[in-house]
Amino acid sequence: MAKFPTADIPIEVPGWPDRFSDGQNFTFSNPLSLEAASWWVDRFTIGGTTFFPEDIAERLSRGMPGNIQCTFSEVIPEKGRVSIELYGTDDVASHIWFLGKTLWLDTENQMFTDLADIAEESQGQGFGRVMMGNCYDLAQELELDEMRLRASWIGTYAWLRFGFVPDQADWDNHLKAGITERLYEWREHIPTAAFLEVQRMLERGSPRTAWLIADDDTPVETEDGETVTLGQALLANSGISWDGSLLLDDAAATARFELYVGRQP
Repeated sequence: MAKFPTADIPIEVPGWPDRFSDGQNFTFSNPLSLEAASWWVDRFTIGGTTFFPEDIAERLSRGMPGNIQCTFSEVIPEKGRVSIELYGTDDVASHIWFLGKTLWLDTENQMFTDLADIAEESQGQGFGRVMMGNCYDLAQELELDEMRLRASWIGTYAWLRFGFVPDQADWDNHLKAGITERLYEWREHIPTAAFLEVQRMLERGSPRTAWLIADDDTPVETEDGETVTLGQALLANSGISWDGSLLLDDAAATARFELYVGRQP
């Protein structure tokens, strides 16, 4: 770990100050000090390659639409914390997408998704998968241990499809209960065999069971005449929330993630 300089011992930091100043597509909410830049270079140099702020912004926004702006809202070396906000807007500055990330680089060594959002009119075009694929690639390049998030609304369903695993406590304490409540609310719309199968799944102790429920593609017709899968009916916009993670050394979870974002043939 780089040591901060004393008043009498100057240091030289690669890229200082140009690589740590506002650029065309990225800014800092608070200017970085020389000491913070020294910590950055020390922590973000992996295998001889230094990932400067502009590199982080480029990797997280790669392949995403619109006019892109990245803000480093917090860089706190003593906490090992870097918070990042990325926006994509159209030519009249209307929102297309937003991504909020926090890197915890000390004991946690993780990437936390604060918020990921795609404007309704831009949904269904694969941008969410591109966005999360970028996050996954960066987490691997930075040699992080895990990606974490809190799932709610559509994410209660979608993040399971990506391969995130609910924390055991959330599965035990309220996720199973929430799915059970929804199962009985939808009972008259669900084929009996599918209903009984989900009941059996909910008796299992592993939170990965939520993957199987999310993947259940039994067609269910809503009161509005729309047809959705049983997994969507039980999880999407259900009012349930859960915390969970994708461990980057978990072969089953990463294979599921890569398949869902289209990384496998």
